[in-house]
Amino acid sequence: WDETPAVPGQKYISMKELEYDSLNMQFTGSWPFGQSFSVSSSSTGDTVFFGCGAGMLIVDATDPYNPVQISEIRVRSLIDHSYYDASSGLLFLAAYFSGAEIWDVSDITNPSRIARIPLNSYPRGGIYAKDGILYVVTVADGMYIYDISNPAVPGLMSHQNISGSLV
Repeated sequence: WDETPAVPGQKYISMKELEYDSLNMQFTGSWPFGQSFSVSSSSTGDTVFFGCGAGMLIVDATDPYNPVQISEIRVRSLIDHSYYDASSGLLFLAAYFSGAEIWDVSDITNPSRIARIPLNSYPRGGIYAKDGILYVVTVADGMYIYDISNPAVPGLMSHQNISGSLV
């Protein structure tokens, strides 16, 4: 626990430090599927990723009149945004309390999380990756830029507060 400078005497713990697990409790799962806030797809539109609450449904939409669920992903919180990079086989998720998550979906039937990036604020502004760089925009803490040349070990490159003059 730390003292919040703006509110003397009030205790708080940052979301980045929270990490969900503690010595006495461990996150074991949740019911992930609910409202949809995110849709991503392959450039051809034959593979579609539907963010449904704290889950991601992966669908073969080759025949758009008869889509078929291929697999699913379960995360720790609501998926607000997603970005799929078919060239790397990576799916990037902005997942509310969980932060940013990187998933290997090169084996579309068996997706696996390879990294999670805790953030100080909700990543509800969006997520995008290009050329080994990941961009994550948060609600109250600006934009974070990560080196993902090794996506299993994202490295913070930069953080930029976003003020009215930058918007």
